Amino acid sequence: MSRYLFLLLFSSLLFGSQYWKLDSVDGDIGKFATKLPYPVGTTGIVIHDLPQGYSSIVSYCETTSSNSVKFYPFDTLKQENLPHGKWKPSKGDRVRFQENYHRAMIIAKNFNDYLETYRKFKKEWIHPDLFSATLSTRGHRSPLKEDFNYFCKEHMVGLIYIALRDEVAIVDCLSMKKVDSYPMEFPDGEVQKPFYSRIKEIKANWFGEGKDDISDFEKYYRRLIEK
Repeated sequence: MSRYLFLLLFSSLLFGSQYWKLDSVDGDIGKFATKLPYPVGTTGIVIHDLPQGYSSIVSYCETTSSNSVKFYPFDTLKQENLPHGKWKPSKGDRVRFQENYHRAMIIAKNFNDYLETYRKFKKEWIHPDLFSATLSTRGHRSPLKEDFNYFCKEHMVGLIYIALRDEVAIVDCLSMKKVDSYPMEFPDGEVQKPFYSRIKEIKANWFGEGKDDISDFEKYYRRLIEK
C-alpha cells in the first residue's frame, strides 16, 4: 500500500473541517465515538497528519455501521516519484466521507431515461461514453464491480445514478452499494446494452466474466448493487 501514498500540501485548504476523527482502530476496522450521518456503503479517505503541516491519504474506507468503517488500500494517483511512507490508519486520523460525490455518471437503458435523469439532478456529469471506452479496453460487455471501481478512480467519480424501473438508485462508486434513491417511473422501452451510450459496440474478451451481453437490464444492475 505504501507506494501509492502521496503527500498533500496545504491540507487545510483541501480538506477544510469536514472530517471525522477515528476513535479506535483494530486491524482493518475503525470506529468513531459518535454516530455517523452517512448510510452504510458510503466511502471516504483516511488522512494522516505528518510533521511540518503535511498530510497523507493512507487508506480508503467504507461505512459498515453507524459508527464503524472498514479500511481498503488507497490505490489512486499512483506515483513512484512522490514521497511515501508505510503509514496505516490509526487513532486520531481524520476521515473525509463522500469524496467526489459532486461528480457522477448515469447508467440508463436508453436515451430518454438518461435525459430524464440528467435533467432531474444537478451534478457534474461524466458521460457514459467514457465508461463504454473503458469497458472495451477491459474486454467486458457487461460491467463488473471492478470496472466501476477502476473507472471512478481514474476519473474521480463518486456516484453512479442508475435509472431503474421505479427509482433512480444512487450508488457509491467504490462500494457499489446504494446510498440513496429517488422515486421515478421509467416506462418500458428500447434497451441499449449494457447501458445508453453513443458508443454502440463494446469489444469483449473470448472468455471470462463480463464477456457476455446483459440479458435483463433491471435484474443485472439490481443484483450488482445488492451483492
